Amino acid sequence: MKRDADPGLIEAMQSYAALAEDGVRALLHRRLALFVTRAGSSGGAREAAALLEPLRKRPETFRAVFRELYGLSPRTAEDCFSYELGRAESGRKLQETLAFWLAHAYPLPVRFLAGETLSAVKRLLEKETLRRRIETASGLFGYFHRLPDEEGMERYGDYSELIKLEIQLVLLEGMNPGELGAEDVLQLGFMLNPPPPELLPHLSKSHRMTLDLLQSVHQVLTLKRGGEEDAAAAMAKLGPLELSRALEIIRGAWKEGLPASAFSAVTFGFFRDGSGSSGGAVPWGQFDYDRLLDYLAAHPAGKEAVYEFIVWSASDERFTGPRGIDPHYRAALSRFFDRHAPRAFRNKPVRRRLLTVPNAAFVALFREVRLRQAPLWVKLAIRKPQYAAAGLLLLVLLVLFWKPVVGAMVGPVPVLKVSELPDKTRAGSVTLTAQASDSYDGSPDIYVNGELAGKGSVSKEIALAAGENMIVVKARNKYGKISEPVTKKVVLEPPIGPQLPASSSSSGTGASSKSEVKTEAASAKSGGSGTVRKESGGR
Repeated sequence: MKRDADPGLIEAMQSYAALAEDGVRALLHRRLALFVTRAGSSGGAREAAALLEPLRKRPETFRAVFRELYGLSPRTAEDCFSYELGRAESGRKLQETLAFWLAHAYPLPVRFLAGETLSAVKRLLEKETLRRRIETASGLFGYFHRLPDEEGMERYGDYSELIKLEIQLVLLEGMNPGELGAEDVLQLGFMLNPPPPELLPHLSKSHRMTLDLLQSVHQVLTLKRGGEEDAAAAMAKLGPLELSRALEIIRGAWKEGLPASAFSAVTFGFFRDGSGSSGGAVPWGQFDYDRLLDYLAAHPAGKEAVYEFIVWSASDERFTGPRGIDPHYRAALSRFFDRHAPRAFRNKPVRRRLLTVPNAAFVALFREVRLRQAPLWVKLAIRKPQYAAAGLLLLVLLVLFWKPVVGAMVGPVPVLKVSELPDKTRAGSVTLTAQASDSYDGSPDIYVNGELAGKGSVSKEIALAAGENMIVVKARNKYGKISEPVTKKVVLEPPIGPQLPASSSSSGTGASSKSEVKTEAASAKSGGSGTVRKESGGR
């Protein structure tokens, strides 16, 4: 069906209206409203809204035209608003749409606005997954919470409260606590801190239990110092199933890091209601200390976080009790060191850190654990000092005499190493080096050809006689054990050159032989050709 006008004509008319006189401008506004009305009658809300769209560029013109439109056809005006809300596919888009229409479509009744807005909000929330639903609800709740405080929006106070209530009810109706994590609960803070009083009368019993569960978890996750009793009171109100789910959410809140600021809150992940405190002044029950310490020991943050937590707990009343340390916590701590840290007090930094906490009851426990983890001789020194002194003396004697005694019993044989020597040589001597040792004597005596040459390591020059020379090396330790002898054979060869004549007297002494050699050499040197005769005395 052909339109009376199109967006292009609407754009041109509003541009002219901005320049026209008041009377002409009013006529143009009425004509524009008439075009929108006819478009709505013939083509429905979509066609009418298409003609209103260009007018949004000039809010003053939009307000004037919409006022005329509502006077001509309230149904068309309302249909245009409903159509625009239906186009909003996200919470952010819905906020943008509402922000414009609530400010410029003033003639629309608040009751009608509330009904259409409720439908749009419910449609958006129901189509989202749980996590996206919470994000969308949080954004919309914040928008409607701020709306009445904006300039010119005071009349939307009741409207905003109604939408906020609907947002909370829709969330609770479609919520399964088993699907929630800590991040989800924190995002729900807008309806939990604290729950709005006007919400409670509209809740069924099951929804009220869900709200109590969420509130208690949120109170723990956002815990500030001094709020422990209120958090414990909120946890104590939960039934068994709700408490179990609350504990699960709290324990999962710190999967990666575990800062010291979270110690107080994570403790509530092991809340166990039913026993109450000894004096009845504190409304929390007995904590499951063993599982708490097991959780900390298995946490990716490591043992350092556990020791930091233990030091912190020495100043928190949930762990100290009237005697300085809760007896149940004391027993759990003792078991913790046995199961997870059996050598903790042998680590000097850890030992110093734990033994200096400003709580005498904790220090007394740590000293007991330290003694339990100490080596046997330390325990003996502490419990039986007289036996410890005797043991120390025995240890000193063993250190002093262990090797000599064992060496005498074992009787080790020294190991001898002798350097290689040439098989033949024309030099008049050779140098021999040798080393000897054993496990109990580092410097055995070394003998060369039966004579003591040194201890442990020797280097000895040995003169050679013509022909074959036998060199025998042995080592003897202080226990009288002798090594296997090492024998070296070295042959001294005659020098290269003419050979000297042999002596005619086979019975001559070595001295006369040498005289004859010298005489012959002297004769040869003087050039004499006669025979030199050596005269011996008495001959």
